[in-house]
Amino acid sequence: MAIANTLEGLIVKRPELRGGRPIIAGTGVTVRTIVGHYKLGLTPEEIADEMSLELAGVYAALHTEYLSEGQSHAGIIVSDQLQVGLILRRLLKLLDARSAADMQNRLEFLSNWK
Repeated sequence: MAIANTLEGLIVKRPELRGGRPIIAGTGVTVRTIVGHYKLGLTPEEIADEMSLELAGVYAALHTEYLSEGQSHAGIIVSDQLQVGLILRRLLKLLDARSAADMQNRLEFLSNWK
């Protein structure tokens, strides 16, 4: 299954769903729920497995929460499961274009680096 290639495609807010709180698109799972599980000590991978979510959605939720709380992170890069060579080529393009400082608080999708 292809992942969304923007944060807006992964995290949505709709007044009729969960009181307008941000959710992972297509799931109804709130960002707050993801963060709660993370704070209990679950890894993003464990959260995704336990809740039958795409890992990219879990990372997008954590990214959203970090920024809303004024915290920072070193950057997150997400990708579909592709051939290793293809992932490496896209990753090298990204690394050539962005410095470590540029990656601060960014969520990058390798699907945008073709």
